[in-house]
Amino acid sequence: MQTLYTCNFPPDETVNFRKGAGRKFSIVARIAYGEMVEGEVFNEAWHFVHYKGQTGYIMSRYLGERSPHSDGDFVPVLVDTASNGNGGRLNIRKSPNKGAKLLSRVKNGAMLWAQKEGKLWRKVKFGDKHGYVMTKFLKLDEKENDNPPENILPEISYPFSHERAVLYALNHSDNSPSPLPCQNRNRSFLTIDGRADCADFAHQCLVAGGAPMFDGWYYRLKGIPARWQNSGWPWTNRGRKALLEKGWIERIGCHTVEPGDIIYTYNQNAAPTPYSHVTIAVSPAEKIGEKIFCTVCGNTTNQHRAKKRLNEENCRCYRVKDTLIGDGSEKLVRLPLIGSGAEVVNEQSKLR
Repeated sequence: MQTLYTCNFPPDETVNFRKGAGRKFSIVARIAYGEMVEGEVFNEAWHFVHYKGQTGYIMSRYLGERSPHSDGDFVPVLVDTASNGNGGRLNIRKSPNKGAKLLSRVKNGAMLWAQKEGKLWRKVKFGDKHGYVMTKFLKLDEKENDNPPENILPEISYPFSHERAVLYALNHSDNSPSPLPCQNRNRSFLTIDGRADCADFAHQCLVAGGAPMFDGWYYRLKGIPARWQNSGWPWTNRGRKALLEKGWIERIGCHTVEPGDIIYTYNQNAAPTPYSHVTIAVSPAEKIGEKIFCTVCGNTTNQHRAKKRLNEENCRCYRVKDTLIGDGSEKLVRLPLIGSGAEVVNEQSKLR
């Protein structure tokens, strides 16, 4: 037996760990990219493998002697745009060319992993991706450190469209009587079944508006990294906290509600959480007499343009920011404004 690593497939996918040496055998587990196993050659195409107390078989082409997470000839460097520029952000491009597609931008002083050598350009790591930056804007991190910090991810911005979020909400909601599931639901999300669906639906609306999924707030779609765990996606309050920690939503007054805002039903005495339900506003707040109302769409209790009374005692209202700042590790997902479907996309430009 020798120590091997799963590799040679996309980092956000998994490799099948089977009961026998062949695709006809059942899958014991799906192993993430870069996992360590103990294995030996079984035949030309398969290895016999020990993994976390289980034995099985993995195709040999998906195993290697070196961890794909090894830094190899990459070293920690600091972004230095002040010495040879104006101290602004450094562009990371898809290929070593000034005209190449812009992938992301990083602040002056940030740390990256970069190849040791490169006269004009160097390859760098950011998140799960690679790109190229001009060598003159990098300098070695000269601090003595036997265990340099992990790669600091760059900032990347995602534009959010409240209009798209509202259109998605209107086209994927109805007034079917409970406990029937919404007949207009996006059937790619299997948890929309008439039971505890409100957060799932509201979060879909945000994704349709341009908010990418991230570790801690996601639905398990094909293309979502297997290493992501403990999602707050299906939970009203956990989802709210995840979005707040990301800095993507901010609380607003009930009287300022606009289409695309998130409306949480709130009861400070409720257990286990005071946040019991969530909907999406599809009209602005309107004062009728001494009361404030808006119309909302939601699931669990199926609501399509339902009138909702707003006040600070029973509601907590939040607005999604126009620009969402991420670190490049997020996953954009394309959702149709009408009908079902969900596709994880790799590049922001493919979403629109």
